[in-house]
Amino acid sequence: MEKEVQNAEVIRFGAFELSLEEGQLRRNGVRIRLSGQPIQVLTLLLETPGRLVTREHLQSVLWNGNAYGDFEKGLNNAINRLRESLEDSATEPKYIETVPGRGYRFIGEVAGDAQIREPFENSNGNGLAATLPGPTVETQKIQRRFPRVAALSGVALTVVAVAFIWWQWPEPAPVVANYKQITYDGQRKGPLVTDGRRVYFMAKTSRGYSIAQVSAQGGAAVLLQSSAGSDLKLLDLSPDGSDLLVLPSSDEDKEEQLYVISLPDGAPGRIGDLTASDATWSPDGQRIVYVHGKGLFTATRIGSDVRKLVELPGQIYHPRISPDGSVIRFTLIPNAPIFWQLWDINNDGTGLHQVLPNWNHVQAEGNWTRDGRYFLFESWVNASNGIWALPRRATLLNPHPNPVSLTPGDSNVVLPVQSPDGKKLFIEVGVTRMEVMRFDPASGKFVPYLPISGSQFNFTRDGQHVIYMRLPGFDLIRSRIDGSEQVKLLQGSSLQWVRGGRLSPDEKQIAVVEETNKPGIYLLPAEGGKPELLLGGSYEDHPDWSPDGHFLVVMEVGAEPFWLSIIDVSAKKAIPVPDSANIWFPRWSPDGRYLAGVRHSDEAIMLFDFQKQQWQKVAEGRSAYPTWSPDGTYLYFISTQGTANTQISEQSLYRINIRSGKQELMTSLRDLRHDTLGHFISWIGFAPDGSILALRDTGTYDIYSLDWVSP
Repeated sequence: MEKEVQNAEVIRFGAFELSLEEGQLRRNGVRIRLSGQPIQVLTLLLETPGRLVTREHLQSVLWNGNAYGDFEKGLNNAINRLRESLEDSATEPKYIETVPGRGYRFIGEVAGDAQIREPFENSNGNGLAATLPGPTVETQKIQRRFPRVAALSGVALTVVAVAFIWWQWPEPAPVVANYKQITYDGQRKGPLVTDGRRVYFMAKTSRGYSIAQVSAQGGAAVLLQSSAGSDLKLLDLSPDGSDLLVLPSSDEDKEEQLYVISLPDGAPGRIGDLTASDATWSPDGQRIVYVHGKGLFTATRIGSDVRKLVELPGQIYHPRISPDGSVIRFTLIPNAPIFWQLWDINNDGTGLHQVLPNWNHVQAEGNWTRDGRYFLFESWVNASNGIWALPRRATLLNPHPNPVSLTPGDSNVVLPVQSPDGKKLFIEVGVTRMEVMRFDPASGKFVPYLPISGSQFNFTRDGQHVIYMRLPGFDLIRSRIDGSEQVKLLQGSSLQWVRGGRLSPDEKQIAVVEETNKPGIYLLPAEGGKPELLLGGSYEDHPDWSPDGHFLVVMEVGAEPFWLSIIDVSAKKAIPVPDSANIWFPRWSPDGRYLAGVRHSDEAIMLFDFQKQQWQKVAEGRSAYPTWSPDGTYLYFISTQGTANTQISEQSLYRINIRSGKQELMTSLRDLRHDTLGHFISWIGFAPDGSILALRDTGTYDIYSLDWVSP
């Protein structure tokens, strides 16, 4: 006989009991001081033990859809207080398990004061069936017709079932074929947009970036003549192909007045008084969605009826609206250097959620297919940049669709955009190569230094050998300084980011970071061998050694805020650096007194004094790669910020005298094609003789068209 269990008024687990009526938690009968949101969160978890309670559900039920930042802070505080009261652990949970990026699950054994009741029975024990009347004559006629009705119903049910299965069947994987090169200049292109006949892109000129166009069939690129400015950032093309959305500055993060450039005459026009760092058209071309500060906004195409959709802790890039206009997908770079993330929000500002919370790879900008069935985006997987297709529709058979790769694993493919008819896909295909250059003080220019294509160079003290990341391929290599006698220390895809390779002061081992399979800091023998785990955990990929080789400084990225930690190599223990939240790329001074780093929020160069136990800002934002001179007198870095005596905004090499605090502009990097500030292939360092080294981009990057084979 079936039994029905009524809801318990008291729920017990371990030594604890929760009274639902009183909202009180007790341990061994003694009340624990806990109330408000922590109790409410615990109640929701205990109502469905063993099942995932999503963060979105918690936000809608307990926080009434409040702002993302308020909810995140409140939920984290509630979970921390719960674990403290339950003497639970986030890493080895007994009761509350964290499902990264999704929510929480109660995993303890649960019992309650359940009352059992039986289904109603009459006095003769036959239940309700004994009291029902027998079939009437009319009922018997209906029963005789039932076989035919049943047969027809069976056919109808079969049709419905087949249709349901067809609808719920996972989307088949799309494919691309027939690569055709359509540009031949070898320069980086920036975002691509197309009307099907032409492809528009950003072309580097002596004065900045201009908008260029090339036939979709291939040929010579032509610059678009416009009075909007000499340095433009291309954002989007209107659905009817008549207007380009641009900013009058190619600086990636800089906010400027939004402009529309009419085609084909190139006449510019402002969109009201709106300023933005990125923007896109709505599918009907009547509205735009744009990024302002840390918020996402929408307005009409003339800049009126401005509405704020959301504000997030981080930087929003490349918003794109689904073809049906219902969903806005964008790339979010959180306020810490972790994987870029794809997020969705409805066009009315509701339904904010991360698209791929459990897909631990970079999720960079992309575009919808014209039918809205897939979202095409860039991602770094196994040390190569490729295009991935994410089905939009979830089904019962595939409730959480995973991205599928469209391009070869050894390629460097970016910027996917589909033609309006859905038959072609346009992409940029690149081959990454970097030439090592030496700064010649006499001429003030960089000259060739090594016959090696790579980055992240570590020279031995005798100047005979070098360890570096080879490009293309991303393998960790040891060779003689002339490039001969190469030994592969690590395969490019064996550790997700081997670019963190840092040679120890005694030249016996190399510190590398594994971020995916078995996250942690590893030590690799300098002559080659198997990397051994030093300390498990999630770390950013630029560790550095103390001058004596007894310690490593790394950035821990297991939970926000992220911070710097110093690892005692012999004890295998980590100690946080004071006030180092969201400072990355740490570099230890040769005398051991200072740590230099980059503050992620504004990319300013920061300096920590171990004696004073405090940080100070030594250079303004938009800076990267702090590097100490061998004697520790100067700190060198790359920046787009000019000094007080110059308005230079291009990437240049600077240095700071640590004692005097004086900042100097050393030289421009324009001849090195340095268009990748902060990108891991950028690098500066010193040769064994003390010469300043930098990288010149000698790679090739061109637009290709592909046939889109619709499944």
